[in-house]
Amino acid sequence: HDLPVCSYSPPKPTLKTVSIIFLSVLGCLASMYVTGFIQAFFEGFGFSFSSGDEPQINSFVDIIALFIGTAIIPPLVEEFAMRNVVMQPLRKYGNLFAILCSALVFGIFHGTPSQIPFAILCGLFLGYAVIATDSIWTGVIIHAIVNGLSCCYYAILYFTDEETADTTHGFVCLALAGLGFVALLIYISKYKTEFNRVISKKGLEEYTLKQKISKFIFAPAMMIAIIVFLIQAISMISFGSGVTM
Repeated sequence: HDLPVCSYSPPKPTLKTVSIIFLSVLGCLASMYVTGFIQAFFEGFGFSFSSGDEPQINSFVDIIALFIGTAIIPPLVEEFAMRNVVMQPLRKYGNLFAILCSALVFGIFHGTPSQIPFAILCGLFLGYAVIATDSIWTGVIIHAIVNGLSCCYYAILYFTDEETADTTHGFVCLALAGLGFVALLIYISKYKTEFNRVISKKGLEEYTLKQKISKFIFAPAMMIAIIVFLIQAISMISFGSGVTM
């Protein structure tokens, strides 16, 4: 048997593919709210989380640079790294294990604690989408849409005002969420066996869960991710009236 791989060809433009894309976008949007609850929980114990500096938009060139640096380059680089270099080799232990582990690495590589829960949750949807559609480009598309939403907000803010930007951005998110719910209904009604087919796919070799975890933790990608996370976490901790990350 050969190790399962995902194609570098564009995903087939089928109803299933479109449904998975919008369903995954919905999942990523929902992940923002879940992450907000997680942050609120830890803030109740004295931890505060910084979301990083907001981009400075002073010209139309800055807007173009923002889209390139947020909605184009990161989706390309991160998807080929996480869903190809990290996830694909792990599929020999089973699709579910590969999706979970690659999502964890995806979260850790985002560095800042405030982004880790969101990135992990998004990684679950991205990993499933790539395997279900058998194309790495599905992940790139979803990633670009999600990252592009924040770019759109700052672009609108540059040309209008904060109230208009908030309203327009909220409307776009609501529209995408609506399409996501429709996609969810379609996926459940027409492809209800697809989810189990993808998730239940076992690996080429039989390992116990303990053996799988051990091989994953000591894999080069995971060791690098742990080091990156520790460096980021240590550099962002400040002592005083609480911990700021």
